Parts: sequence; structure tokens; C-alpha cells
Amino acid sequence: MESVAALAGRRIDAVGAERRFPLSNLPAVRARIGKAFKQLKVKQLVCSAACGADLTSLQVALAHNIPRRILLPFDPMTFRRSSVVDRPGNWGEMFDYVLANTPVEDVVNMELQNKDPDESYSLVTREIVRQASEIAITSGLKPITLLVWDGHPRASGDATQDMLEVSEAAGFEVHHIHTGNAS
Repeated sequence: MESVAALAGRRIDAVGAERRFPLSNLPAVRARIGKAFKQLKVKQLVCSAACGADLTSLQVALAHNIPRRILLPFDPMTFRRSSVVDRPGNWGEMFDYVLANTPVEDVVNMELQNKDPDESYSLVTREIVRQASEIAITSGLKPITLLVWDGHPRASGDATQDMLEVSEAAGFEVHHIHTGNAS
């Protein structure tokens, strides 16, 4: 059955940070995402647009003409500064390209700039699942979640773990795409 994917995952590791998604693993992870999209028959993607898992998935979706719904906690330029270009890689260019090639009505600014950052990202996670569920109902697609991560939750403020919990509570089928060296 064709699916709509709610997606969350790790950002690319900061310089000197714990190794959850090394930039050197990006080509392998991109290939894993493409394989998952094909196997799971993803026909719509709903996610945010941070560097790493989000932007890589959006880039793969764009290359395969898969419609994208992008949810941002605040305006694109503020989000770009805080969650895109603060890590190694060409993420700013990718962000600009993905946004320029996604219909404006499918780039949603949730206007959460006055909230605590952890609360903002938690609200975005819930909205991703809600919108994926709504798309599934109206389009007859199966709702699934793709988690692009190392499989190890952080002690607190882990948006990927939050997505896992929210998705399971909503009854979504959950699939994991590893950001490490495993295939």
C-alpha cells in the first residue's frame, strides 16, 4: 500500500560533538532513505527542514517528485540560522533549493518563536504526525513514520524520540533508518 511518511531524525553532528550522524555517513544515509521511500511506496512526505535527516529526506523526495509538506517552528530565515547552517556541510544551499522547489502553501511557519525551543520542536513533531494522519485519511495512504537516527535517545530534549512516541500513540507503523555505518 502507498504511504504518507511523517519523518524526523538526527541533525548532522556539530564539530567535536557526539557521533550520532557524522557528515561522512551522508551518502550512505541518503541511499538508505531513497531505498526506504521506494520499498514503503512513499507518496507524500511531512517533516521539518533541519540539516541532516530532514533536508536529506526532502532532497530525496524532490528528486523522486514526491510531494513535500514542510513544517517550521518559525520563519524560514530564523530557522535557517538556528537549525540549518550551524553544522558542517552545504545545508544552507540545500535548504534554499528545497524551499524554492516546494509549493509555498506546503511550507508552514507555525509561528512559535516566542516559545521555549524544546516546546516549539515538540509542537512541530505533533503537528507533523497530525498532518500526516490527515493526509492519510483524505488520500487513502497508509500513515508511517520514518526515524533517521542512531537509535539511541538523548537524556532530554530528543525530538526524534518524541516523534517515535507520538507516532506509536497515533498507531503509525514505524521504520528506522540508521545514521551510522550499519546498512
